[in-house]
Amino acid sequence: MNNIHIGPLDVQTYLQEVMYPASIGQLFDKARRQGASSSILEIILSMPQKQYDDQSRVNEEVDILRRQSEFEDLERYGELSTSTDAEVSLN
Repeated sequence: MNNIHIGPLDVQTYLQEVMYPASIGQLFDKARRQGASSSILEIILSMPQKQYDDQSRVNEEVDILRRQSEFEDLERYGELSTSTDAEVSLN
């Protein structure tokens, strides 16, 4: 998943009128009916399969997924390492 630029507010745009508690299926259906992009729908489907009591719980899961995706991209492109190429010797 490479949706590091999608955050909780992006997802909530399509979940404004959800009646909580709500399942992943209900969240997905609502977002799809509201015209959410495939990236938004992918994030919803990537969330743990459980009932969400309120919007804040959905936001927490979306933020976790965003951070995981960001970390995976950093690892993939070698931007995380024990030493950095940016270190410059002043000698």
